[in-house]
Amino acid sequence: MIKGLYEKGQKMALVSRTDAPPIGKRMLELLDWNQYFPYQEIYPGKKTTHFAKIQKDSGIAYSEMLFFDDEHRNIRDMSAVGVTCLFLKEPMSQEVLDRGFDMFAKGLSDR
Repeated sequence: MIKGLYEKGQKMALVSRTDAPPIGKRMLELLDWNQYFPYQEIYPGKKTTHFAKIQKDSGIAYSEMLFFDDEHRNIRDMSAVGVTCLFLKEPMSQEVLDRGFDMFAKGLSDR
């Protein structure tokens, strides 16, 4: 799924508020995912801080971003600034990804 998005030219970012950034970064290396995520914000803090850095580095407006997360507080914070958000009630899958793209196209967002 990730490789397919990358091959279609989708710009992807990875954000995590982990308390163990070195472990998170090592996982990306082991999975060989660094190539797919040019924007990575992996450190403790608010998602608003993570996204502000991604927006600054990428030049992509919040209104052009799609965000999947399993924490309501992150969905609430990011939808408030215009990011299309999908709350994950189940593991990420192609079906969930398609639902997110559909919501984005319709201008909808979980709150």
